[in-house]
Amino acid sequence: MKWDLHPSENAHGEQTVEPSKMTPAEPPGEPARIPAFRRKDETTEARGGRSVFLVVDRPVIREGLALVLHEAGFAVVGEAGNREETLKHPRLLLAEAVILELLSGGEDALGLIKALHERRIRSVVCSIQGYPAQIRAAFAAGASGYVTLNDEPRHLIEAIRSVVAGRSYVSPRTGAGLARKIAGLESAPPEETFSGQQWRVYQLLARGVSADEIATRIHVSPHTVESYCYRMIEKLNLAGMKALRRRAIIHGIGACL
Repeated sequence: MKWDLHPSENAHGEQTVEPSKMTPAEPPGEPARIPAFRRKDETTEARGGRSVFLVVDRPVIREGLALVLHEAGFAVVGEAGNREETLKHPRLLLAEAVILELLSGGEDALGLIKALHERRIRSVVCSIQGYPAQIRAAFAAGASGYVTLNDEPRHLIEAIRSVVAGRSYVSPRTGAGLARKIAGLESAPPEETFSGQQWRVYQLLARGVSADEIATRIHVSPHTVESYCYRMIEKLNLAGMKALRRRAIIHGIGACL
């Protein structure tokens, strides 16, 4: 046991310790307590900042975003990995903004954005890529902000603060690329011509989902999925299905609208 000693001198000038002043330290065997990194139980009042909700199904990205937000003074009041989990989450309405990583929106990412908009919940979209078609579709569905995972963390923070204040936000890097493509200074990738359903099929191909499973997820027949794939193969001028899936893996990770 450790003691807090308060020495005093006796009549002979020797230092002694008065028993009444001995104070026990923390019980032995108990390690020092380190404050835990709180996310799901945080509230705006507890942190004194803004409350946000994360829709991210990949742990590495989710933990990274949560850390960035925590350090910036935001409270992450809830997390979900897809549309269904998000809309059923009991803490969703506590959030002032939802950070949505598009790949986590699943095959109906636009539907999730629309559902949040209908509930008057502002959303900031995160994506690996910033194709103009994706950006336009996200804002048309009701998103308030758009950043890519290649942007600096401060742009995500700026996006949240802007949308909470009622303003729209596109990161400078994404906005500059969008402007160049609109002005014709930069050629758009062939994926820009994909329809909404083709984007969904492309995204699921990138995740290794089979054609039959894709049909089940987007509620169409396997024949319809084959038709979508054939049209994409034509638009991309590819040799066949294997080439389409390979390109989807390389280019389609962020193409989930």
